[in-house]
Amino acid sequence: MSSHDAMMVASGITTVLDAVAIGDVRDGGDRLENLEKMVNAVEETQKRGLNRAEHRRHLRCELPHHTTLPLFEKLIDRESVSMVSLMDHSPGQRQYADRSKYRDYYQGKYHLTHDEMDRLKPSRWLWPPPGRSPIGQTIAAMCRARRIALASHDDATEAHVAESHQLGSVIAEFSHHAGRGAGFTSARDARPDGGAEYRARRFPLRQRRRPPAGEPRFAGHPLI
Repeated sequence: MSSHDAMMVASGITTVLDAVAIGDVRDGGDRLENLEKMVNAVEETQKRGLNRAEHRRHLRCELPHHTTLPLFEKLIDRESVSMVSLMDHSPGQRQYADRSKYRDYYQGKYHLTHDEMDRLKPSRWLWPPPGRSPIGQTIAAMCRARRIALASHDDATEAHVAESHQLGSVIAEFSHHAGRGAGFTSARDARPDGGAEYRARRFPLRQRRRPPAGEPRFAGHPLI
């Protein structure tokens, strides 16, 4: 944690949203086993004043996994949580619209045989997208009730952009082509009221900044 904090400060970053993934694309990985350890480590060093930057929490929710909602409910009310994103890495969806790419990537990542890969995928073929997923809708509602910033992930079509609006996202990740197809002539136009205060298309975490005094961190912002 100390080296991570030092790297952030050396880069001029004063507020960091450390991201942890909730859920996984398969069972048996170490991501879930280490989840609470990672969250506790960040929060403990922050409380003890060991960090030079302010470290907040970004929960990245993998919707198709059966552990996501109970783990999210366990973590959402921690004071450090500032942002939540909804992810769907199912075959046929978003970045894996080409299902062969899904197979190639995860078979290589987890060193699976063809038979093991065949057993991994069936339950994920028909998973509903975030906007129609009961889990996605529940998580989005919990974020809105707590005024926690909600972000989309891997938007690739006009429908994905509209879905982000419907769920109440304040950060939308979408391609230029999909944005124009939805009537956005520029990233600025993605704001529902078309106002001129739209900030920028989603930018890398390391470029995020601390807002000026008196400016809300995220929750009061329009879709960005």
